[in-house]
Amino acid sequence: MSVNKILLIGRIGKDAELKQAGNTSVCNFSLATSETWNDKSGTKQERIEWHQLVVFGRMAESLSKYLTKGKLIFCDGQIRYESYEKDGIKRYATKIVVQNIKFLGGKSEKQEQKPQQKVDTEETPF
Repeated sequence: MSVNKILLIGRIGKDAELKQAGNTSVCNFSLATSETWNDKSGTKQERIEWHQLVVFGRMAESLSKYLTKGKLIFCDGQIRYESYEKDGIKRYATKIVVQNIKFLGGKSEKQEQKPQQKVDTEETPF
């Protein structure tokens, strides 16, 4: 028996791209995960890892419009290793084939950076 399963919680790096590959919809996006720790001198350190994710089929079609930059998500899927040739050089890529996505609460980075608009509650005279 073997298992190929990955669980990730992170923020979407840029809006998802939806494409067609034959009769199949393919949605690609990046996800940033991070870890923080204090080094020996007590200075806070952070490491950010970027993951390339892909969603296929009807799930790709329905989710593509919601997978936008800054959103916090939980997803699970499988790790896939691909190789391809570009400019005569063999290259390798690691992708996560998403099986499930859950949108988590909280503000996205876009929302956090926007100043809150003040709503004028005074009545306007006629």
